[in-house]
Amino acid sequence: METHEIRQHLLPLFPYNRVGTPDDTARFVAFLTGKDGAWVNGQHLHVDGGFTGRYYTKASRFLREMLFLSAIYSLYRQTIDFSVPS
Repeated sequence: METHEIRQHLLPLFPYNRVGTPDDTARFVAFLTGKDGAWVNGQHLHVDGGFTGRYYTKASRFLREMLFLSAIYSLYRQTIDFSVPS
């Protein structure tokens, strides 16, 4: 796939149907370092036009379920002796 094709495929995943620009990030940094952002601290903020917020819940639930299943499988493997008798 060419870069243009990939971009067109990914654009619908962004709520604003566009990828962020350096100016988008610069405005965010200016806010945080300015007077209006003085009270913001100790936060993990995503500057991605809502992409993370749109998919974070579904992805995190999926990952939690996969970790749970992985743990169950690990316990299962520990209870069964898979060694070959000699």
